[in-house]
Amino acid sequence: TTSAQAAANAMAAMADRDYFYSRTCQPITPEDVVAAQLGGRADTDSDDDDGFGSEGEYAQEVKDGLEEYEELREDDRRFMMLWNIQCRRRRVLVDVQMPVACECFALDQAKELNARPGVKRAFMMHMLTLQDHGFVDAPCIDHCLLLLDRQARMGKDGESAKGKDAVMTAS
Repeated sequence: TTSAQAAANAMAAMADRDYFYSRTCQPITPEDVVAAQLGGRADTDSDDDDGFGSEGEYAQEVKDGLEEYEELREDDRRFMMLWNIQCRRRRVLVDVQMPVACECFALDQAKELNARPGVKRAFMMHMLTLQDHGFVDAPCIDHCLLLLDRQARMGKDGESAKGKDAVMTAS
């Protein structure tokens, strides 16, 4: 499933539902929900106005909040921070956006997820929890993990290819 297909599936699922802003209870169209997630139109009744001016301020607040949970491993904290920032940035507003959110997260954070196995494990566990609650399905999880594997292979191939190119161009 590509991002475009996942977005189309989300739009189809949202067409059968009614959505409302949490502050004013005014209706919101599925198109506005998708546009908000993709960073399109700005709306006037923002449900994500959390009082933080910048993403850096928000990241620090999330990090500080997670420090309170001493029983969490560092990799779990790191995953939670990355996921919260991603959801704020991508404006995940409704449940049917979760497959797209997971795919975007896998693509955007592939380098770190592949470099830190504990963070990748936390992402996989999160997707399994989302599956248990019916927000994503097994093909979505498989697709996200394949994206990560593909990025890891491209990184390794890129490193070995850079070395070969350097040798080839030197001669």
